[in-house]
Amino acid sequence: QHEDAKVLKEDIEKRSGQIEVFLQEALSEEEFADYKYYVKMKSKLTIEKQELEDKISLGEEQISALKLSIPEKH
Repeated sequence: QHEDAKVLKEDIEKRSGQIEVFLQEALSEEEFADYKYYVKMKSKLTIEKQELEDKISLGEEQISALKLSIPEKH
């Protein structure tokens, strides 16, 4: 599975390079810089989003465990 992910990443990087060559010719310098910034930020924000979702999930699990550990009052 790790090897599959590595191959997929390499394919994506290769395709991204080909797209960048095309866009660099088709766009102005400013537009191309905007594209590069967008791609960089999208990746960064996607990773941050996943990290936040993981933290939220962990927090919800901890809350559930705490609720179960608190004795009920009658």
